[in-house]
Amino acid sequence: MGVFPARSETFVTQQVARAGDEWDVHVLARTEGLQEDWAFARSLGVMPFQVSYANFFKTIPLPIWPSCWTPQVCIAAEKWRYGRIVSLRRQLYFARLLSHPSIRSAQLIHTQWTQQALEVGLPLSRILNVPISVSANDSVCVQQIDREGLWPTLRNELQGIVTLSDWSFNIWRDKFGEDSRLRRVYLGVDLARYSATIPARKNDVPIIINVGRCAKQKRQWDLIEAVALLSKRGTNVRAIIVGDGPERESLRSLSHTLQIAHLIDLRGAMPNGEVITTLRSADIFVLTSEWESFGLVTAEAMAAYLPTVVSQGGASPELVEEGQTGFTFAPGDIEGMVARLQQLIADRPLRERMGQAARGRVELLFSLDTHIREMNEFWHWVLEHNCSSGSRRGTG
Repeated sequence: MGVFPARSETFVTQQVARAGDEWDVHVLARTEGLQEDWAFARSLGVMPFQVSYANFFKTIPLPIWPSCWTPQVCIAAEKWRYGRIVSLRRQLYFARLLSHPSIRSAQLIHTQWTQQALEVGLPLSRILNVPISVSANDSVCVQQIDREGLWPTLRNELQGIVTLSDWSFNIWRDKFGEDSRLRRVYLGVDLARYSATIPARKNDVPIIINVGRCAKQKRQWDLIEAVALLSKRGTNVRAIIVGDGPERESLRSLSHTLQIAHLIDLRGAMPNGEVITTLRSADIFVLTSEWESFGLVTAEAMAAYLPTVVSQGGASPELVEEGQTGFTFAPGDIEGMVARLQQLIADRPLRERMGQAARGRVELLFSLDTHIREMNEFWHWVLEHNCSSGSRRGTG
């Protein structure tokens, strides 16, 4: 992991907590999360003793432990890739990891991102001689993998790959040339945190909400321009953007330039509980992303009985049933988004019908219970496949 626990990755914290019902889970992360994020993790039953923090880039390159110089650790340091100084840091990093009983006795390594698999998971699996699987949450990193020529490594050594959507599944199948180790497992919403009661939404002015990191991939400026167009055409509406990131101030600047700053509420990052409350108080959810490997925020909005208007980039169309639970539009098609928003703003009964249908779709396809059941089946499959093959290395 990068940061654990992290409010922007609550699904990881939930997965760790629920996987602990069947597995002895130990988390390896680079950086510790904030205290409020730890409060959420503890509420789910995740305790600090289940987590180790280590960052090879910050490890002092003084490999004085004898285990730093074992052949396996030296190979795992990957001097050919990282250079002499960083590889020395990595030698000490892996040696220290091996001193932790929970890490040393691991039977399966699972990473949440492909980049983490390349940096830590695969080298550690070689040292421990145990299988490794990955959740390909960062499917578009294929471009970086292409540049570095690392596809053969992933193809030869990963025992199992979870993709979050059919869109992501197809990317990996095309790159691997086969799909025997691929499993599509949708992320899941913890419905216990979302009231089954339909919200009594009585906003005088309809509220559009967007949740996501303020980054170029998310294209929240499209929503701000859409609000400007709606306002210019006489449609009263307000927008809430929940999230922080490098583009937040440029979004604020754009709202001032378009003279609609009074209609745009940039809330910043919020704890998950507050996000849920805010979703239930809004009227329409909008996702403007260039692409999404899954789009958990869309499923969360659907769980809060919101109709959704989402861009067609990546996996989003798999979540939204066009015309039934919401609408889709091409990424960057602001006029298309505005047309759908006008339709929903003008028709409260339509919003309510779509919101209820959206909740039903989440209960059917995108619940945390379903996600955990399928992940447990996947992990058991990885271990059984590894044992039956007689080697920890994958086939194909």
